Formats: sequence, structure tokens, C-alpha cells
Amino acid sequence: WKAYVDFVNNIIVDGLATVVVMSMDFVVQNTDAKIISSKGRVPMLEIEMDLKASKVVFSPDLGHTEKNSGLRDIVDSWIEEFYKIAMLFKRLDTNSGTYVKELQNNMSIQGAIADINDILDTNDQSCKEFKQTYENYSYLFTTDLQSTFKAFLEEVGTEVQPGHIEYDIERFDEEITRYRQVQQDIGELKSQVDIGWVRVNPQPIKQALGTWASKWSFMFTQFLVDDVLGKLQKLFNFIESATIGLEQPVVATNKESLM
Repeated sequence: WKAYVDFVNNIIVDGLATVVVMSMDFVVQNTDAKIISSKGRVPMLEIEMDLKASKVVFSPDLGHTEKNSGLRDIVDSWIEEFYKIAMLFKRLDTNSGTYVKELQNNMSIQGAIADINDILDTNDQSCKEFKQTYENYSYLFTTDLQSTFKAFLEEVGTEVQPGHIEYDIERFDEEITRYRQVQQDIGELKSQVDIGWVRVNPQPIKQALGTWASKWSFMFTQFLVDDVLGKLQKLFNFIESATIGLEQPVVATNKESLM
């Protein structure tokens, strides 16, 4: 009788393992980039790329997170759900327990899990390579604007007379053109990219980087505007002061009025 129970028990384990393997094969079919491309399938999940705490990040994260909200956490939850089929049957060889342990030790299931992890690792690498495109613009938000601009002014400014500094306008034009071109390049980046089983929406990071590029451009243009207005105001004050002096009556015997 025990031999018969073990025989039937193994049939049940094999059947449950087949179901789990088929479920995992579904995951493989919908996460493998080559299969998705060949069959014209769309990505299963969509994530965003954003700028948080001066870092370019995916939301949700590609891996595991403390809140179990990462893509790996999501896939792990799918696998855990597949194992729950083992709880639908009572064990024949004991009065209690499930077949979960047998499924976890099943070589076919372990092989399927390994295949899924390999696919995820490859896709994660592709996502990181795509993220590098945006990390190349990290200088926009990691470089201190004020200290950099101060050093720039010292380099391009010449004090022609006490209190009067002339700036190299061509250098300003180069910097303004540069950051406006950066802003344009960022705007031309794709707003949606499919990478294997993941659709990446980089619109948030595009907006953040565009804003930073605009800040750099504005810093240079606004300084020129303020500088010109300041010099014009000084000129106006001088003309106004001179005009008042010229309007005063001149007395031949008053040496001060003649000065």
C-alpha cells in the first residue's frame, strides 16, 4: 500500500510541477525580448524614468526594494502564486502538509526560474544602458550653478576702470547657445521606449533635465540683461546729474559754479 501511495504521490507532484512549469513558460514567452520582438507582442509592464535626489532612477525600480515594489519583486510574487497550486491538494502520504517543498525542489521548475532570472538580468542591463543616455546629462544637476558661474565671470570679465567691468559677449553667446542646444537635444529624445518586456516612459526625466538646461541658459541671459540695465542706469544717473549741473546759472565770481 505504501508503494502504491508513493506512486500516486509522485504522479500528483509531476502533474503539479507540469502546471507550474507551463505557468513559468508563459512568463518566459512574455519577458524574453527575442520572443516578444518575433511575435510582435507589447511589453507587459510600464515604468517611468525620473530624477530623484539628484539621481536618474526607474520607478518602480528594476530590482528588489524594501517595499517589495520593484520589478523583481513583482516577478517573484508571480512565481509565489504559481506555487500556491500545491496547496489545492492534500498530501496522500501524510495527514497534513502540502506539495510546495516538492515543487521548490523540482529540477524543471528550478530550471525555469533560472531561465526567467537570466532573461530579467539581460533586460535589466539593456534598461541600464538606456538610462545612461540620460545620465550623460547629469552635469546639469550635479554642478553647482552659482560657483560655476562665478568662476566663469572671473574668466571672461575685464575691469577696464574701477567699478566698471566689461565681459566677453562671445563667450556668453557660446554658453547660451550650448545650453539651448542641450535643451533641444533632450526634447528630441524619445518619449516612450520598449525594452524587452518593459515599456519605459522617460517623460518625467526629460522634463526635469529640460528644466535644468533652461536654468543654466537663463542664468547667462539674465546676467547680461541685468548688467546692461545696470550700466544704462548708471549712464542715466550721470546724464541726469550733468543736466542738473548744466541748468544751474553760472556766476562769473562763483568759482564753484564754474568747476
